Amino acid sequence: MAEPQHQIDMVAVGTDDILPERQNIWHRFTTAVTYGIGVVAVILIALYLVTG
Repeated sequence: MAEPQHQIDMVAVGTDDILPERQNIWHRFTTAVTYGIGVVAVILIALYLVTG
């Protein structure tokens, strides 16, 4: 049985290719965390007002 021949083309990747995508992901993550903290704060305040 013959061994399969695999060829992987290595391409140079520059920061101009990766950086915009990473910045977009980071921006979406920080926005989600900010809204998440806000939602938790609102829920805690509502629970305090309802039970207090």
